[in-house]
Amino acid sequence: KVIFVSSTSVYEDKENFPTYTEESETDNSNPRAVQMRNAELLLLHNEKLPATILRFGGLIGNDRHPVNHLSGRKDIPNPEAPVNLVQREDCIAAILQMIQNEKNNGVWNVVFPEHPSKEEYYTGIAQNRNLTTPEFDHSNTSKGKIISSEKLIKTGFKFNHSIN
Repeated sequence: KVIFVSSTSVYEDKENFPTYTEESETDNSNPRAVQMRNAELLLLHNEKLPATILRFGGLIGNDRHPVNHLSGRKDIPNPEAPVNLVQREDCIAAILQMIQNEKNNGVWNVVFPEHPSKEEYYTGIAQNRNLTTPEFDHSNTSKGKIISSEKLIKTGFKFNHSIN
């Protein structure tokens, strides 16, 4: 069995913030998304090797957080876009669940089920960590997406680590 760690970047950011499930169309206008999806398909269509694709959202952990790169920055685009993040420990738990249950082949989104806006989330996290708050650009309409992990949650999986 192969477990391939992919990314939710295969889904397109749009102004209406669509909710994507594993059955949703992927972004065919972005070369990186197409390349990632082609790798997924190569594994999924190999009849001799069962494959599980885990599409992780943005990875965070104790020593890894995007706010560290955003702190003090100005003109950050898409302030209203929803965040799609997941704690490292929940990623590991999802991988272990897929290893333990051989029936969990196919594609799975792994994203914490809360999606505050980028501005709300990163401003709050920066304040909690005593970092300089980032400044967001409101001059253009925000683009983004919401990634649903409902399929994974229906298997009994629990996200045990908040993104806050």
